[in-house]
Amino acid sequence: MTADYKNIAWVIGAIGGIGLVLLFLLIQKLNGKTKNKFDERQIAARGVAYKWGFFSLMIYEGLYAMLLALGIRFADETTGPILGIFLGVTVFGAVAAAKDAYTALDETPRSRILWPILGVLWLFIGIMRVIDGKAVRDGLLTIDSMQLFLGAAFLVIGAVELIHSLKNRGTDGEAE
Repeated sequence: MTADYKNIAWVIGAIGGIGLVLLFLLIQKLNGKTKNKFDERQIAARGVAYKWGFFSLMIYEGLYAMLLALGIRFADETTGPILGIFLGVTVFGAVAAAKDAYTALDETPRSRILWPILGVLWLFIGIMRVIDGKAVRDGLLTIDSMQLFLGAAFLVIGAVELIHSLKNRGTDGEAE
């Protein structure tokens, strides 16, 4: 059995990414910045957003399974289910952002601009994958198309955050 170096590189990259996240969380914990503060209204709104995100994920996965049962495929074995996760997280983020419950009370409003910037960067990488011909193979979306969907998710959440922030800017005196 020969090793598939692309898959090995992907696994090593995923493990490295998880390691970086854990390192970041450890540094935050050592600095005492691990607890985000949400008020009761935000906690209730996040509960509603979780519900919307969860049911979006379940509906997508059910429809995806039905399409597979009918022999209709639009994505490879890995990409299809991951798209459902992206959908659920995006719906959660957009609903929470619309209800002013996405960012914690101790987060600065200026950090909201980071979402659309990251979205544009991910979209750029995704477009490069499309140009390289890696995003779609044999008529199916591949794991290399994930950057497009990640960029779209970041842009949607960022846009809702910014619109909500700008809409409430004059009403609650929030300083940007």
